[in-house]
Amino acid sequence: MLRLILSMVLICSFLFQDVAAQGEQVYVIPFLKNKADVLEIDAEINGYKSKFIFDPGASLISFPVRLFFLIFGSSDVQSSAVYKTKTKLANGTLADAYVINLKKVVLGTFELKDVEALVVEAADAPCLIGQNLLQNFSSVTIDNNYNQIILRKRLSTSMVQLKELRFIPCSSNVLTAVGKIRDSINSSGSFSIERITQEEKFPPREAIERISKDITIRYFDNSDGDKASFLQNFFQGLGYSSNRILKESMTKYYRKGIPGYIEIWFKF
Repeated sequence: MLRLILSMVLICSFLFQDVAAQGEQVYVIPFLKNKADVLEIDAEINGYKSKFIFDPGASLISFPVRLFFLIFGSSDVQSSAVYKTKTKLANGTLADAYVINLKKVVLGTFELKDVEALVVEAADAPCLIGQNLLQNFSSVTIDNNYNQIILRKRLSTSMVQLKELRFIPCSSNVLTAVGKIRDSINSSGSFSIERITQEEKFPPREAIERISKDITIRYFDNSDGDKASFLQNFFQGLGYSSNRILKESMTKYYRKGIPGYIEIWFKF
């Protein structure tokens, strides 16, 4: 059944793989085929890394109690459960299961917070990535030639309308990367920006020392918080991991906000 579902996903998604990715984020997830000929991928659950089976037929992310213990350091699933239920295993038997909330799930550079998962009370229950994560993507393509899953996520272009986006490189080391990022923004089709500017001089040392991440996105009006988040996700789509990016509100330093203005500091 799983093999049939995967074949259907591959056929349906093939139509999308050569379409221009304007207004999209693309995530590439490597996979390995195990002895049962199903796809295994790496996922991170609440900071704990483990192998999961890619299963579009599963409604929820699910895993056995033994993995719950490794993630949470406890086998007391009931105290974390939203509710108790039953689930059918591959051999047709029913097993007790508990629906819980996960703080964060990471798949490649894609990150999803506040995710439901199913913890199964069966030692042989597999670890599955299911539809509650995959439904966040507009298309899913399985590339068997390169052993990778290509996930595409449509982006809303209505959010990112800015008067000015200002790049602030902190050293000459970042100039090449900044140029490529600027080109990516200009060609993405996801932004409506009146002007993109770049600081000609490097900031003073004291200002650079206050920058804690490789990429810091600063916004100066509360109405631009979602736009800063959009940029944060855009950088993740370019391959920058979430722990290298900081979204920072500067509104507390200004009596009057500066709507439509965002700064991006680069310190690699």
